[in-house]
Amino acid sequence: MTEFTTGITPNSSPAAITSGPDHNLWFVEQNTDKIGRITLTGNITEYAIPTSNAHPFFIAAGPDLNLWFTENFSSQIGAITSGCLRYSAAMNCSSKLQGSGPQYLNNR
Repeated sequence: MTEFTTGITPNSSPAAITSGPDHNLWFVEQNTDKIGRITLTGNITEYAIPTSNAHPFFIAAGPDLNLWFTENFSSQIGAITSGCLRYSAAMNCSSKLQGSGPQYLNNR
């Protein structure tokens, strides 16, 4: 068994891991309002959720190639793809997520 900690914010409480359409594993960080992605080689990237105190609780891959997550404390559902972080299927994503976080966010 191999455990990966480098790249995960301390005390973030990672949970609810799922496989994504990009062949990486995605998880929520409940205590830090982030979505994490880990490659099969152990490289971790974190993406900040714009809602403060969101407490993401669950993440699942959808048939639309998005990864859908719940925000337990803000009563919202969001989606993250290799293209953007969004809160509505009607919102367009025009730029890519890069290492430190989303470069394009739409307001709800």
